[in-house]
Amino acid sequence: MLRVKVSPKVKYSPVYARGTVAERNNAVSASCEELYNKIVANLPEDRIPIKILRNITKSVLKEPKRIEILELKSSSYSGENDFIYARDDINCTDFLGQIISIPMKRHKLSEIFVPPYMHEMTHAFDTLFHPKYTARTMSVLKNELLSCKYMGCYNSSLYNYEKYANEQDKDKILKRVEKDIKKVFDENMNASEKVSILQSMRYDLESELKAFTEELKYAKKMLESKREVLGCYLKENNIACLMFPEKINLIKKIAFDIIRKERAKHAVQFGKPSPSEH
Repeated sequence: MLRVKVSPKVKYSPVYARGTVAERNNAVSASCEELYNKIVANLPEDRIPIKILRNITKSVLKEPKRIEILELKSSSYSGENDFIYARDDINCTDFLGQIISIPMKRHKLSEIFVPPYMHEMTHAFDTLFHPKYTARTMSVLKNELLSCKYMGCYNSSLYNYEKYANEQDKDKILKRVEKDIKKVFDENMNASEKVSILQSMRYDLESELKAFTEELKYAKKMLESKREVLGCYLKENNIACLMFPEKINLIKKIAFDIIRKERAKHAVQFGKPSPSEH
């Protein structure tokens, strides 16, 4: 039997973790919509003070949750997010909240970075409404499965803009991605550990797909209302080039094959009852 080991400290409020997956996805989108409307209402000029942004963000949450908004120092990204850990310990898997890092100037957020902020907050809402995402992350951390090979595969293969002209090109890309995914597995890994890694990859991509979708939706709204946005939104910004849906389906297939083989192995190991044993 495949089991997922999760820290007993993983606790979530029923205020968020209720309803079907579709209902919770709708709740993520509704929360983003409410947040965006409140931000725009407080943007009479082209910047919003971070203090006001923090208060707006807290007002959208159904109950108090720790979300910190910090200045992003790196110039390579338009936004980042990470968990707030209970201890300053690389092995700590007790999460208290999330940190949203976004470019600022004089403690104010420029309107051009509102869509990236919506991207990062989509991840935050996703964590609240889909606790299995965080539980899976805690599982791979606790069991030391979040290796350099994992991150290398994610950054260079899973989270990668692909170039293709037809379905044959897509098939070649997916075969390459499949090889890269399987390279993450160590020889001594059992089926449960492999599936845990695959599920973590899947949830990461599902969350990224939602975050990009929300980000581009609000960038389009800002363009329609004559707001200033990052230059990348003025061009055709096609998230289809990331091939997230195709890669998600590939990950599901790999996991299904592992589970199928594991069940077949168990059937041989324990044997099937003969007719005389019924």
